[in-house]
Amino acid sequence: TPPPPDAGARQQKPIEREDIPSQAQLLEGVWQYLRAGQLDNAQALCRLCQQWWRAATLAGGKPFHYVAKVGDDGKDEGDWEGNPSRTLWRIACKAISKRSFEESRLQVPNVDYETERRKAALLDAAIYGVLSGGTNAEMFEVVQPTCHSWEDYLWARLSLRLRSHVAEQQQRIGRGEVAHRLSVAALRDELAHAAALDADISP
Repeated sequence: TPPPPDAGARQQKPIEREDIPSQAQLLEGVWQYLRAGQLDNAQALCRLCQQWWRAATLAGGKPFHYVAKVGDDGKDEGDWEGNPSRTLWRIACKAISKRSFEESRLQVPNVDYETERRKAALLDAAIYGVLSGGTNAEMFEVVQPTCHSWEDYLWARLSLRLRSHVAEQQQRIGRGEVAHRLSVAALRDELAHAAALDADISP
């Protein structure tokens, strides 16, 4: 039976040792789907592993929007979709990410699955860090440990920048202001940062 999402914090106990490897494998799969832009597949994987609560948390970032649909009788049968409380969802993702990142730094006495435990915590931090769309300086620290190539660094930085930009523009629209486009200069900036990070780790 999969553990409830708040089991560790509520009971002040780590995940059961025998569950650690499977948890790390699940989070690796979710991360790879997220990297590929296949969030629906990531949710399906969570449901397959009976972590329905995690599937639901992944879906929280869908923008609240109206989907128009005309019925056979010509009448509007459209409906609203997405999360109307997306700002609160982003705050929750950021909190989950920071908590998991701190857990990755803990030293656990039972070291049988210590590598898998730390990997799972880092992946959890990276997944929710990216979904939160936090500022690069704030959230890239928690995503960086999962990056192993220039492409990883570039994807992480661009993903954080784009998600943060979309959230900011949605807030502007909500206030009745005009949305701004993301500048080409900002994208070049991220490209340069990714290249510099790759140069630092290259042999």
